[in-house]
Amino acid sequence: MIGADILSPSAESYVSPTSDPNLDGFAWFTTPGMVREAHKLGLEVKPWTVNRLNIVDRLVEWGVDGIITDCTSLC
Repeated sequence: MIGADILSPSAESYVSPTSDPNLDGFAWFTTPGMVREAHKLGLEVKPWTVNRLNIVDRLVEWGVDGIITDCTSLC
């Protein structure tokens, strides 16, 4: 056990051929099941690097605890 209290997964899969979830082939890495399981274990979930508002919207719907982004304003 490493004593972590935050899970910080990538928002999209490295094998995803597109960075837009509205396009065919987009593959999520962070999933609703991952968020639920992390919360059951007492972990916060803060995915990275989220630079698309439509990805932020979905992650917030899934109940993530924060977002890590490169944007200081809307990208």
